[in-house]
Amino acid sequence: LRFAHRLRSFFQQPPKPERNLFRKGQKLEAVDPKHPQYICPATVNSVSPGDYRIVITLDGWSSSNNFKVDYYSRDIFPVGWCQAAGIRLCPIGGNRQ
Repeated sequence: LRFAHRLRSFFQQPPKPERNLFRKGQKLEAVDPKHPQYICPATVNSVSPGDYRIVITLDGWSSSNNFKVDYYSRDIFPVGWCQAAGIRLCPIGGNRQ
């Protein structure tokens, strides 16, 4: 029973930050929504005041690949997160081989 409780706690969504603190031009690392097995260097393209979504640009890719994501998404990470976690970060513009 104690193990099941710990397991549930592991998969629980962390609390949502109270407000969106992202700024246009901020760098981050983001999961590519078209290829979710990849995490790519990215930039916050736009933030609408009062909105819970931000527009992300994958660095080196055309704006047709921009996408919206909730500011509290678990698919965006601070710069350096992949290196700290031992996960390969895709090169800018993408040769994913």
